[in-house]
Amino acid sequence: DLRYVHLALVTQWARGQLAAVNLETNLPIDSSKLIPGYTYVNVGVSPTGIVALDPSTSGPAITLIASYGSRRIESVETGTFYPESEPFSEEGLYLRSAVTLPDAPTDLAFLPSDAVDGARGLAIVTLPASSQIATVRVLDDGTLDEGSLTLYAVQDAPLASIGGGTVDESAPYERICPLDRAPELATADARDPLILGPAAPHRLKVDLHANPPTILVADSGVPFLHRFEFDGTALIEIEAIATQVPL
Repeated sequence: DLRYVHLALVTQWARGQLAAVNLETNLPIDSSKLIPGYTYVNVGVSPTGIVALDPSTSGPAITLIASYGSRRIESVETGTFYPESEPFSEEGLYLRSAVTLPDAPTDLAFLPSDAVDGARGLAIVTLPASSQIATVRVLDDGTLDEGSLTLYAVQDAPLASIGGGTVDESAPYERICPLDRAPELATADARDPLILGPAAPHRLKVDLHANPPTILVADSGVPFLHRFEFDGTALIEIEAIATQVPL
C-alpha cells in the first residue's frame, strides 16, 4: 500500500546536514543503521535555506537546499531523508543534482511557473557579497539546469530622505482613548535613511498573490525592500520600497 509520511526537515548548520523528523512519531529519522547513533543526510556546507516541492508527472518530490559554505544550490529527492521509501528512478538511486554559484547564498525561495518551458519553475537565492540575486531553473524531473543560472544586480541606496511627518489629523489618538486623557499630538522629524554598507540582499519571499508574481528581497546593507516581477521568462526589477533602516 502507498503510504504518506509527514516529515519535518531541519538544517544542521555546523554539520552541513539536513535532519528529518517523523511528525507522526515525533522522533528523528536515522539515515543509516550502519553508524551508531542518529545519522543525517549530508547536503554541502552550512545549509542556509530549504524548500520542499511536490512530485511532478515526470519527477519525484524534491528538496532544494542553499549551502553557504559550498556556494551552491542542491536538489535532493525527498525520499533520501526517509530510508524506507523507494527511489523514483528505475535505477534504484535517489536523485541529486547541484549548481555552483559565484557567491555564498543566504536564503532560498521557489517560484512555480508553467511559463518556464520544461521546468517546474525557478529556484531563487540571495547573494549579498556581490549585491545580486540568482535564479536557476528546476526541471520537470527535479534536477537543476546548470546552464540556466542567471544573475540580477539590485538597486543602490536611496538618495533622498524618506518617512517622518506629523500625526494624521483625520485619525486622531482620541478615537481609541478616553477624551479626558487625550495627549498632545506627536510629531516626528524626517531623518536620512540609515545605510550600513553596499547593497546586500539577505532574505527573500515570493508573493504569488501579486499579478505578475513578485519577489520581495530584504537588504541588510541599504534601507530598501527590493522588488522583482516575473514576466514568464525573466525577473524585472521594479521600484523598491524605501525603508528607514536596512532589513
